[in-house]
Amino acid sequence: MLGPFGEVLVLDWGVARSLGQAEPEGLVIGTAGYMAPEQRAAGEVDARADVYSLGCLLRAACVDAPRPLQSIVVRATEADPGRRYPTAAEMAADVARFVDHLPVDAHRENWIERLGRILARHRTLALLILAYLLMRVALLFFLRR
Repeated sequence: MLGPFGEVLVLDWGVARSLGQAEPEGLVIGTAGYMAPEQRAAGEVDARADVYSLGCLLRAACVDAPRPLQSIVVRATEADPGRRYPTAAEMAADVARFVDHLPVDAHRENWIERLGRILARHRTLALLILAYLLMRVALLFFLRR
């Protein structure tokens, strides 16, 4: 479903419930491939179960994703709820940082990835500097002849 500003809203009204609202004893409701381990085991469920489900959606939507985005998915779908993002808002902030070519909390980048991210973020400036340097080299080459 699309929201008023074109944003995608994920809906699953058949299993929605309020936080703190208990399920009947032993009843497990949800889509198997998107349920957090504690949800499948009919254990204590909080907002981190939703983070797990969002991580599963992101994994399904982003086949062959870059490593930082894969790291976000891995963190969101951790089996241990304590190792996941505490809230969907924190996961969304990490995805927004990825989209904006900023460092992602879930991913420890090496220097090559950092350089690539910085060049992607400042593409126009990098291309101008490269063009300037190529012109300088070309001028030096042709003036020495």
